[in-house]
Amino acid sequence: MSSDRSPDPAAVRRVLLVRPRFIGDVCLTLPALEAVRAACPAARVAYVVERPAAPLLTDDPRVDEVIVAEPRGGPGADLALAARLRRFAPDVALDFFCNPRTALWTFASGASARVGYPHKGWRSALYTHHARPRTLSATGFHLASLAALGWTARAAA
Repeated sequence: MSSDRSPDPAAVRRVLLVRPRFIGDVCLTLPALEAVRAACPAARVAYVVERPAAPLLTDDPRVDEVIVAEPRGGPGADLALAARLRRFAPDVALDFFCNPRTALWTFASGASARVGYPHKGWRSALYTHHARPRTLSATGFHLASLAALGWTARAAA
């Protein structure tokens, strides 16, 4: 379900980014992180990653909180993570992975604006906005998540 109501970036207090796996893939989301910061400079930004990618973001001034997801933690770990995401209370959640677990995390966060990709079966129903990239590049896909909100999203020159 795509929503025509996009949050005003000036009113957004908290943004959650989700790309748990693969350090290189997390690196490919950094232009989108930069665009989030440009759109919402006063917002707190949390990023969900698995442990191997956490050091990449720990000292990044654009990220206020790194939330580590355990890859094989089981249902208890997933519930604890969902509770932590709910406590973070994001206004916007951007799911750059869109697998079953991340779709559920994004939904469980309670964000009123949740961005993911269309054509992902039941997972797509958990998003309020669908990114529709016009490019096949990974960074283009991630920047399309911001465009789905109506926010400016330009690739770095």
